Amino acid sequence: MTKETVALIKCDTYDKILVEQAVKEAIDSLGGLSGKIVPGMTVFLKINLLMKKNPDDQVTTHPNVVAAVAKYIKGLGANVIVGDSPGGPFSERALKGVYDKCGITQMAQEEELTLNYDVSTKDVFFEGATILKKFTVVKAIYEADAVISMGKLKTHGMTAYTGAVKNLFGCIPGITKAEYHYRMPKLVDFSNMLVDVATFIKPVFSIVDAVYGMEGDGPSAGTPRKIGAIIAGFNPHAVDTVAISITNVDPLTICTVKRAQERDLFSGKVADIDIKGATIEQLLVKDFKQAKVHSTSLLKGHIPSIFKPLIPIVEKLMTTKPVINVPKCKGCRDCYNICPPNAIKMVDGKAEIDYSKCIKCFCCQEVCPHLAVIIEKSWLLRMVSK
Repeated sequence: MTKETVALIKCDTYDKILVEQAVKEAIDSLGGLSGKIVPGMTVFLKINLLMKKNPDDQVTTHPNVVAAVAKYIKGLGANVIVGDSPGGPFSERALKGVYDKCGITQMAQEEELTLNYDVSTKDVFFEGATILKKFTVVKAIYEADAVISMGKLKTHGMTAYTGAVKNLFGCIPGITKAEYHYRMPKLVDFSNMLVDVATFIKPVFSIVDAVYGMEGDGPSAGTPRKIGAIIAGFNPHAVDTVAISITNVDPLTICTVKRAQERDLFSGKVADIDIKGATIEQLLVKDFKQAKVHSTSLLKGHIPSIFKPLIPIVEKLMTTKPVINVPKCKGCRDCYNICPPNAIKMVDGKAEIDYSKCIKCFCCQEVCPHLAVIIEKSWLLRMVSK
């Protein structure tokens, strides 16, 4: 397998000048983008705008990182479109609300950038897919000459980590994402689907905003954590491998990296990466708090065969589930609207979960703007986690 090159550039703050310098250093250290992007091309910057959050909440790609990448691309003579398909309805009104709250509207005005408000979609067929050979994507992303993935380094309740690859799930429009969660509740299938989408979109470049990331109950209810880095490269799986490594985690324990390894897209090993800039040791966050939710299917293949019949019983006992913190619930219905299996109902103006229908995709926790959905571990999982 060919050795990949990834830039790991130290960047301590979101000061606009410092971010521009870090982004330029990252791209230039990899040989630049002139071979990938030529004058007149339309480049879609696919950023992470999960929901309406202020930039300082560290849930979304920071506006100054977006501005820095856009400036570099415009300097190559290309046209830039910035956008995403956040959770919930994919409409002009919804996009405007998210762009405004996340600081993207103001940034776009200052930098004279075009924001995507085209909510049309495109059904595509991908013969090379493992799970999802036919799926729906945002038309503006599909029609762009090139796509750059601009993720945010965060923990995630289902996939444990979200970065360059998981960010591309936002190429799937609005509530269609919830449908895919429902169709693929098993983590191995869901992560294969994520890799299918990333392979189809084929970003020409990937950047992860890790100046500040999110630890704990990501991707929206965790705690901002300073990391101090801009991470970039041409292979999104290699970029994620570096990003995961600086959070003191073995990349091959992360589902999307493992699927990439299984499909020979990248080994998932830091030893197979030529890192430009800082070293992982220089930026390593040893006490980074990981996501609380992990796939109990990890039991398979790691216990003696004599105990394999007990796996279903143990997995049932080692469960996690979303729980509504009723005092925090404001009755906004965001979780109700996005729930793939319709497991949430509104009772006296508060959300209530029907666990007989819940598939534990944690979409409710992702989109709750009031942090009213918490992830609860079973007593057995709490015990073994100590």
